[in-house]
Amino acid sequence: METGAIVSESVKARRRSSSVNDDYSIQKTNDGASQSKLAAVKLGYWKDEFLARFVSMGSEDGRGVHRDPEISLGYC
Repeated sequence: METGAIVSESVKARRRSSSVNDDYSIQKTNDGASQSKLAAVKLGYWKDEFLARFVSMGSEDGRGVHRDPEISLGYC
């Protein structure tokens, strides 16, 4: 078997075995970005009338998650 074929098979096997973890990581990245954008919306840096319907701020008391000001300014 050629070296290229061996590497290709190895990559395919790794992709299948870790795809659930990769999907989870991507979803968590999306969730964090969405929460940061919602925090910026609530502070008046950005206008998005629909975002709040799709994002949970992740706080049990309803106050939301603290985001540093630099995160909010990134959406201006």
